[in-house]
Amino acid sequence: MSIHRRYRIEIQGRLTKGWEDWFNAVEVRIHEAKDGSCVTVLESSAMDQTALHGLLSKVRDLNLQLLSVNPISNVLETDHGYLPREK
Repeated sequence: MSIHRRYRIEIQGRLTKGWEDWFNAVEVRIHEAKDGSCVTVLESSAMDQTALHGLLSKVRDLNLQLLSVNPISNVLETDHGYLPREK
């Protein structure tokens, strides 16, 4: 069974929208943190653990400062349909 989730990944600093293609099916947004610094937010489409690790490898390869990685979907997509989110 393959489990897919959507993830929200926060990176310190500003990435331009042009990086969306390089990150493959990831929405890139910029917001300002409480301290006034810029944070880039990457929101993924549903992906399995292998794809998540590939995405995090790209973040590492660019020498970006990773702030957080969090699942954001309320359901898990599997080969057999949808299941309630695990607690």
